[in-house]
Amino acid sequence: MGAVKRVCPLFRPRERALPTFPLFLLGCAFFAVAAFAGDTILPGEGISGNETLVSKNGEFELGFFSPGDNIHFFLGVRFKKMPSTSPNFWVGNRVPITDLSASALEVFGGSLCIKEAGASLWCSSGVAVGPSPPAAAAVLLDNGNLVVMDRANSFRILWQSLDYPGDSLLPGARLGFDRDTGSNISMTYEHYPNNGSISVDQSRRNGFVLTTDGLDSLGTFPDWMVTSQDNGSSLVLNRPNPNVTEFLQLHLGQVSLKRWSEDSAAANRSGWVARWTFPSDCKSSGFFCAAQVNEGNVLCLLDSRLEGNANVKELDITCRVACWCIQDEKDDRPSIGQVVRMLEGVVNTEIPPIPSSFENLMEGENSCIYSDEG
Repeated sequence: MGAVKRVCPLFRPRERALPTFPLFLLGCAFFAVAAFAGDTILPGEGISGNETLVSKNGEFELGFFSPGDNIHFFLGVRFKKMPSTSPNFWVGNRVPITDLSASALEVFGGSLCIKEAGASLWCSSGVAVGPSPPAAAAVLLDNGNLVVMDRANSFRILWQSLDYPGDSLLPGARLGFDRDTGSNISMTYEHYPNNGSISVDQSRRNGFVLTTDGLDSLGTFPDWMVTSQDNGSSLVLNRPNPNVTEFLQLHLGQVSLKRWSEDSAAANRSGWVARWTFPSDCKSSGFFCAAQVNEGNVLCLLDSRLEGNANVKELDITCRVACWCIQDEKDDRPSIGQVVRMLEGVVNTEIPPIPSSFENLMEGENSCIYSDEG
């Protein structure tokens, strides 16, 4: 018998017969709407177009989603009950699809494959140890984990999406060394011209290294947030209380534990509040703050302990003034009198340009000047 892939007990699927109902392609002329695909893809079957898999508990759905431009689509998992505000947990190495109607996700020989117009764009890795199973199935579990499992032994996991978290991590997923595969799992953020990653620092309890455009920052996860395993070589993101939705996000040089809040959604239309953030100040991530001010997304800069309770207009003006005060040229910086009038709202405060020092950091130039060393 081949080696058994370890899965967190919270996520281990129960032994049960897999559904055998058929899946129908979106373009089938006999159906006017997309067929419901359940939570499973069986060998030789798949989903295509705007069809989705839905977990048994109805909390997660898997499909081809667009990050907003409706030009490119990517395979991802999201919270089904909040599609307009849910983050996307991308699957399949973020391979882009340009023709949604020609997209397909299928299972072949123990691998999960993304196709467009019949051509394979990406396939999950094969079996690392042991023989390939005669038949495998892909299942979207109740925790949002997409797994490819041996149909003859549902405890034998051949591949799982939680091993490739991208820039967002679901509760129960791990960072660090996976003793079964020998891989080192890390979060990654890629958005030109910025890139970053988070990896476990085994030399410190709950320690991690946040790397942003070549600059390393050492951080520590609080004990209530993660569980250390395998002598500190891996950290598992703890599950929140029932009826609470959380996830860990890496974005523009900052990592945050985000929690869904109905009150926050009513107040600022976002709904996601940072429960914990690193770095928590602009000194450590100045370009992040400057970029957010320019994008009009200032609430993410608010101290997480305030839980989103702030006057957005006043916060926006304050951040704009702060960015004006650190402009490269002295003549571009406002005087004390001008600052007072800006804060009082007497004069209009335009969106400031991002200082060139921050632009250099974003482009990887002279990034050492922001190091906390020395």
